[in-house]
Amino acid sequence: MILNSNKLSFDQNKLIFKKSRQCSNDFTFIPLHYDNDDILIQTPHCFIPFGVNQFSKISSKKYLDLSFQEKNKTILSFFQKMYSHVTEKYKGKYHVEQFLKNSQYSKWMRFKVDDNCLFFDQNKNIINDFPSKIFGLFIIQLSGLWLMNQKIWFNWNILQAKLNLPVKLKEYAFIDDYEDYNNNNNNNNKIPPPPPP
Repeated sequence: MILNSNKLSFDQNKLIFKKSRQCSNDFTFIPLHYDNDDILIQTPHCFIPFGVNQFSKISSKKYLDLSFQEKNKTILSFFQKMYSHVTEKYKGKYHVEQFLKNSQYSKWMRFKVDDNCLFFDQNKNIINDFPSKIFGLFIIQLSGLWLMNQKIWFNWNILQAKLNLPVKLKEYAFIDDYEDYNNNNNNNNKIPPPPPP
């Protein structure tokens, strides 16, 4: 089930820490569920300041930063309460890295973007790329927690996006003056219909 960001209310009893998986000697992953389901959230409209980027030149992994406006208090409160609950659970054992960052304009988060992520425009057409500095709706997932070197990171992903792209005209669209003139003259030369008997 996808949680609606407008109706989010964090209940710590619904956050379930599943059995941990040892991925390597250094990394452990703990899957998370909320209310016995995957944690999928539809965001409010978010601002995309930079577009999709790669973590490094040698890595193919991609990320996208999203900016949440201060008016998005419901989802920001949900994020903060979840972070506080995880911090409290692992207090004294691990340092929990904050995923919600502050800028001079808003609060923002970084999300992983894999090759299966679908991007749509406002007309529900699939798109492959898009400009920065636009707004969109997103379906995000918190799949779990990464543990390494006494630190914990939240694993946030983008699964889908619906972006508000600027309108672009793909062919000549001007109404030329001579067409208007010809249309008006043709209308003036028409013979009016006869009067009724």
